[in-house]
Amino acid sequence: MTKMCLFYERPSGHARSDPIINDSCTSSHVHTFYGPKAFHPSTTYEDLINTPNNQSTSPVNENKSLYWHPSIYQVVGGTYNRVSNLDSSPYYRWDKSVVSLYDQDANKEYPAVEAFPPGFRMIAASTDIGADGCGLNGECTEDSMHAMFTEGCNYSNNDEEQCVSYDGQFVLPTQAYAFVGISLNMPTCWNGELDSSDHKSHMRYTLNGQVAGPCPSSHPRRVPQVQLFVRITNYQGGTYELADGKTSFHVDFFNGWEEGVLQTIIDNCAPQEQEMGEFNPPCDCTPETADDTQTYTDTPLTINENVAAQVCDADVKRLIAHEDIDVTDNLPRYTESCQGASMIPRSWGVGELPSFSTDCNNPITTTSTSSTVASTSTTSSVASKLTVFIIYFCLMCILIVHCFSIQPQLLLNLHQLLLFSQQQHQQQHQQQLQVPRPLLSQQHHQQPQTLPSLNVSTPHLI
Repeated sequence: MTKMCLFYERPSGHARSDPIINDSCTSSHVHTFYGPKAFHPSTTYEDLINTPNNQSTSPVNENKSLYWHPSIYQVVGGTYNRVSNLDSSPYYRWDKSVVSLYDQDANKEYPAVEAFPPGFRMIAASTDIGADGCGLNGECTEDSMHAMFTEGCNYSNNDEEQCVSYDGQFVLPTQAYAFVGISLNMPTCWNGELDSSDHKSHMRYTLNGQVAGPCPSSHPRRVPQVQLFVRITNYQGGTYELADGKTSFHVDFFNGWEEGVLQTIIDNCAPQEQEMGEFNPPCDCTPETADDTQTYTDTPLTINENVAAQVCDADVKRLIAHEDIDVTDNLPRYTESCQGASMIPRSWGVGELPSFSTDCNNPITTTSTSSTVASTSTTSSVASKLTVFIIYFCLMCILIVHCFSIQPQLLLNLHQLLLFSQQQHQQQHQQQLQVPRPLLSQQHHQQPQTLPSLNVSTPHLI
């Protein structure tokens, strides 16, 4: 088996957003995101792959995938304090020995592994069918492997990890630890579709939960296993909850790999020596790994030297939903999407990003203007532009009719008319910004401006 490790130093942000479940309104609970800072509900594949490297927390430039899970809160005296001391490691695993296994047992589907296609998305939960490693019919064997895993760890005097493991369970312990690790393996058997109505049924776990296990006949293709490992550092014990209030865990994955890169790695990064059935071989396939034993030194991946900072909560309130999600006595937690604070529509184009604050203590703020002034200015601007267009249109008509035999006085008069229109627009605009707009009844009695008398003589046609 080959294992590729990607270490994310921090989340990219937290928001009540879920670009897979609903792209037009807020999600039912708060999520924590890793990867691009593009996690507005309307986020698209084009948004991900066009994210600048310095606007993503990805450790490598070629992976703009977005990963997220329910945010984690420490509850003290009824107040929800969002946990932000997090790091994450999406582990990618694949086993190309399945090709030979298929030859040995033609009665089971052992498809070869292939990269995720552009736009691929999926959601996995610890309670999904097959997540327990017991197949579609609940037939557990000694080889069955559960997708869910939790551990609480402390360090010994010589810095060795001493952990308590909860295999097959999602647990937020009440006792304190140096860190608590939470991981969920996503399914690998695929029916070839980019997504499905429930965002799950296009994927299935192998029949025994193993990376190289057989796939059900309904899902005869295979993609790498994505295991999202989340670590809560300085875990203080007491009461912790997920944002959705559930005792199960789920993970979302939105593929943002540069096309062709992941397949190149799968084809060329050979597995290291390991024992039969090893699930955690040494990390490989990346420019920097946890050890110096990696076999694949010609990796197409490049290190992201300018990892992004986390999106400020003030930016989330300005760009996604205006609500408190960091420290609150009323956690926004609902049974379905589109409840609570409304989603703020995006004002930036596809493949673009909004402006983010560089200092969360001095965030970007929006300024509100009077709707009356804005409306008046817009109307005046349109009228001015229309006047200029008419003048230039008339001028062009005269030029054509006279075939370049134009009276100089006419051109001078038209030029004076244009300058006067522009001056009048500027004066009106300044007055509208300085004084309130008159009442509608007063507007009806205003006299129109009188244009200066111009000596415009009708030219003789040729």
